[in-house]
Amino acid sequence: MMRAARGCAVSAYELLLPPLIGALIGYLTNWVAIWMLFHPYREYRVLGQRLPFTPGLIPRKRQQIVESIAETVERELLTSRDVFAVFRNHNLEEHLRRAFDNVAQNTLVARFLPWEVLQRLKGIILGDVMARLNDHIERLIDRLGDRVDVKALILKRLEDVDFHDVERIIMSVAATQLRYITYFGGLLGFLIGCAQVGMQYLF
Repeated sequence: MMRAARGCAVSAYELLLPPLIGALIGYLTNWVAIWMLFHPYREYRVLGQRLPFTPGLIPRKRQQIVESIAETVERELLTSRDVFAVFRNHNLEEHLRRAFDNVAQNTLVARFLPWEVLQRLKGIILGDVMARLNDHIERLIDRLGDRVDVKALILKRLEDVDFHDVERIIMSVAATQLRYITYFGGLLGFLIGCAQVGMQYLF
């Protein structure tokens, strides 16, 4: 009876051990792979030779990543002409109308001129001012639009960002997905362990 029980216990042990080891290996492998994306931050050398995988993938490729981001933003999202187009799209006329009303109400002009006359004057003055402003803005865009190096501005800003902040931002955004990757590694290792046990007993 004892021998039979011991045989059952050994069989259960042999059945469970490979899947559990496989799950642990799969989980740790994916966890280390994700960790090595960001770490170590710097290069390590032994006897003058750089140790493999130092620094981590993202720190090692940081300059290329930054340049790629800057090029994509300038090409697809924000050109130098788009920057100056903000002046054209800004609601300057509304600000000028408010400024005119404020001046008219707080000066002696409002006491001597009817409100209807002030409104007509405002329309004439604003029309002329806006026409001149728009003309100057268009000239400014044509003159300086192609001279502003948006890529250089973005590069400078990204290069000033501390890499610890970059890692923190990425991890805060993709923490759930990265955690699922480690879990999937554990699940895959467990299934491989189960397959190994099955093949061992079937063949």
